[in-house]
Amino acid sequence: MILRGGNVFFSEVFEMDDEYIIYRKVFLFYAESFSVTIPIQNIRSIELRRKINGVSIIIKSVDGNKIIGRYFSKKSFDKIKNMIEN
Repeated sequence: MILRGGNVFFSEVFEMDDEYIIYRKVFLFYAESFSVTIPIQNIRSIELRRKINGVSIIIKSVDGNKIIGRYFSKKSFDKIKNMIEN
């Protein structure tokens, strides 16, 4: 499953399968990107923070890694949470 967020200056993507969640952030003006991969079995918590222009999705792992995805929809949060909990 691929879920997209972000804004005009950068693209944020969550990619999920049965084993991993991958977060990618691609910057518009730079050729570089940033990514974090967390095994689903290592996810400790998932939180939602509401903003005016969408929600932030915060995923924390047992080893201290943290993903903060911005400008996603509440529906995207529900999909990620459902996949993690099942």
